[in-house]
Amino acid sequence: MPERAGELRSANPLEPTTLWPELRVVSCWGDGAAALTLTDLHRRFPNVWVQAKGLIATEAFVTLPWSGQYPLAIRSHFFEFIDSAGTVFPVEALHEGEEYEVVVTTGGGLWRYRLRDRVVVTGWLAKTPSLKFLDRAGNIPDRFGEKLSEQFVAEVLREMFRFETPHFALLAPDEDETGCRYRLYVEGAAHPHWAATLDHALRRNPNYAYCRDLGQLLPVRVFTIAGRSFEIFATRQAAHGTRLGDIKATALCSKSGWSNTFPG
Repeated sequence: MPERAGELRSANPLEPTTLWPELRVVSCWGDGAAALTLTDLHRRFPNVWVQAKGLIATEAFVTLPWSGQYPLAIRSHFFEFIDSAGTVFPVEALHEGEEYEVVVTTGGGLWRYRLRDRVVVTGWLAKTPSLKFLDRAGNIPDRFGEKLSEQFVAEVLREMFRFETPHFALLAPDEDETGCRYRLYVEGAAHPHWAATLDHALRRNPNYAYCRDLGQLLPVRVFTIAGRSFEIFATRQAAHGTRLGDIKATALCSKSGWSNTFPG
């Protein structure tokens, strides 16, 4: 396709609309940790409608975008939900504002399969609950009992980045000869106050605050990534056995050693 090759040679890779001038809609993840990068996507595609899709797993279609809500795909599978106490609820027993883990039974043979996805009920569309994806159950780093959750970290980062969102942001534990701390990895301009601001905000989690007060965790530091952040992140995750289709943007990672992985 020599004509298309010529178009690509003259395109600006920093301006993706020059690569796809006819693009009108982008459908992508927009909840949980993906909400952090949604701002950057809007900036890169200012005249394109960005639709945050619902919760779609490899095993099941869970929710779909409809009239500003995300109703459960009740005609696709049979769903059950587990609350924080471990109690199982059918769809009709869910409560608005409550958080649950999704369990699905499919016509293809999965029986009461725990997706490990956590959702919150945001309202109802007639008698069908509207669900918002929060995070994956089990992604809770716990070096010394700090028990940080991805949902909490994503909320903290959204508050901190409300005026300027970096291209990539990841919080992860990091060890060196001085001890263990959480390090924020960002691609883009990093502000000097981010480390202190983030450390203070994470103290809203009493478990993290206790670990900091005991000296088990050192103050947060910021690592500025030189480039190709998500590609490098995905490459390492794939090398450790994660399928490419399962690698998504995340605000929090329980693995350490990213200082030796990212350039910067």
